[in-house]
Amino acid sequence: MNILERLRLIKLFNLYQNLLTAKQKEIFTSYYFYDLSLSEISEMNKSSRSFVQAELRRVKDKLEDYENKLKLEEKLQKIENLDLKKEEKTQVLAILERGEDYGL
Repeated sequence: MNILERLRLIKLFNLYQNLLTAKQKEIFTSYYFYDLSLSEISEMNKSSRSFVQAELRRVKDKLEDYENKLKLEEKLQKIENLDLKKEEKTQVLAILERGEDYGL
């Protein structure tokens, strides 16, 4: 996996992590944020290395599936591309984070 794919996966995780189980979040953050090896993660979780590897694949697939269905990354990119002042973009993003509906 190249650095751009890794960064995109981390971005998707930041968008959709609340839709994952606690164990999936723990394994993902251990691998992608703390740079632990599959073996280190499996030792911490008292599971097999193959389980950790499969769980990382499931999380990646889930994140891609969520994005394919919900398109949050795509929508955020459109907001970033709007011809707005930085303060206005920040306000729009804050509204979306709060879940308010202002016809956007």
